[in-house]
Amino acid sequence: VSQSRYILIITLQQKMKTELSYSNIPWRHEDQKFFVANCTKFEKATKWSPKITKEEGVERILKQIAQDNKSA
Repeated sequence: VSQSRYILIITLQQKMKTELSYSNIPWRHEDQKFFVANCTKFEKATKWSPKITKEEGVERILKQIAQDNKSA
């Protein structure tokens, strides 16, 4: 599991207070073997940067899912 996916899994487990089951699947030809994003140029060009952390974004998504499940 890549480091970013591992961090997401750990974050979800902590927020949801449960252990998630996951496994790796074989690499596919279409998959990127390595990816690095540097948003510095975008931020300078647009004068925009995220207002919330990744953790807050995950928390908001989980709250929305819980709300949607209650009204379903």
